[in-house]
Amino acid sequence: HTHEDPCVSALKHGMHVLVEKPMSNSAATCRQMLAEAKAAGRVIATGFNMRYYPSFAYVKDTITSGAIGDITHIRAFGGHDGLAHFTHDWEYKVPESGGGAMWDIGIHMTDIVRHMLGEVSSVYGVAGERVWNLPGSEDTAVAIFRNPEGVPAVYHASWGEWRGYDFAIEVHGTHGMVMGAYAPMKNVLITMPEPGGTPTTTTRRYFDIAVREKLFSWKTTAKISFAEELRDFIKLCDGDASGRIADGKAGLRSIEIANAVIESSRTNQVVELPR
Repeated sequence: HTHEDPCVSALKHGMHVLVEKPMSNSAATCRQMLAEAKAAGRVIATGFNMRYYPSFAYVKDTITSGAIGDITHIRAFGGHDGLAHFTHDWEYKVPESGGGAMWDIGIHMTDIVRHMLGEVSSVYGVAGERVWNLPGSEDTAVAIFRNPEGVPAVYHASWGEWRGYDFAIEVHGTHGMVMGAYAPMKNVLITMPEPGGTPTTTTRRYFDIAVREKLFSWKTTAKISFAEELRDFIKLCDGDASGRIADGKAGLRSIEIANAVIESSRTNQVVELPR
């Protein structure tokens, strides 16, 4: 909820901006920030650092390589056991937070799904507040996203994952599937020459990351991702968009999607997102 003023001020002073996720606590504010960036001729990008976690980077690179063929569907889950993980009430109470689980762990997952699927054009979802009973802060959200070609992604964000932190995405294609997870970091890749053909399975377990996090904290992995993100941000400021960096539109879209899940849950209707 504090992002708009410093971002707009920086843009007006001719600076490029990398703003942490969620980009803001409202889509309207995000649009204003994007308009300011356009008017200033400056770059605004969003800090979705989990794009740089090795397991999720591997999923994206596998899709790009064509190893699993054309995407048929995606499944994504992110959750933890709720409010004990927060230090300040603005992190989970509206209006400051913007919303609940979809604005917390779910905002990363929304971006990862869009990063893999391409643009999300429609949303159907159900959200609830039955666990923590915080008005406006959903503790569970389940949704189906579709891209313009009709390929679906099943999405689930939760503050009621009693086993603890979990984050995973599976991308299924015509010639196999690839899964990426974190906590612990892991990949599974299954490929086949044709649908139903003999599968080949590859597993990556990242024991070096597990040991480093055990000795020095999970924050070491986050710091490495921030460094990689900053390198891509500098490239983007120089006009090179070839990196994994999430632009300002990605920040806005993640919030439009979260809002659409709530609207769909209220109306029981599919919500078409703005083009």
